[in-house]
Amino acid sequence: MTTCTITVTLQSITHSGDDIGDDWSYGLTEKGPGGAPEIDWSVPEESDRGQPGVNQLGGPITWTIYRECNGGLFDLSFEAHATEHDPFLDDKGHNPKTMTLSCLTDRSRDEFDIEVPVHEQLGGTNRVKFHIKLDVRCVP
Repeated sequence: MTTCTITVTLQSITHSGDDIGDDWSYGLTEKGPGGAPEIDWSVPEESDRGQPGVNQLGGPITWTIYRECNGGLFDLSFEAHATEHDPFLDDKGHNPKTMTLSCLTDRSRDEFDIEVPVHEQLGGTNRVKFHIKLDVRCVP
């Protein structure tokens, strides 16, 4: 059996598309093999967010998670959430993404995006992009 240490870094959260408001909150989860979240991160509602192309994080956020690997491959299952808060009805979006990784090499790196479409009730769509970097180290 191989044990893998995965460093997950949320590099940035950026917006593109229609301006549907500036009161945003965000979340990212990664569920372990038993279904319990190993990453359960959120940032509460705050005004003056949502400007296109501007990183909404103060800096990168890093977590370390572990996986046992039998047979050469294992999955990481992420889900990103974004909400634009309104007085009556919030505009919400979420998007899951599963990454299948190999534990046959001792080290690998990968980067990917999870794009969350958030549809405004009165029209318009804002796309919130979570940019994530993985550093995987596996030891038999």
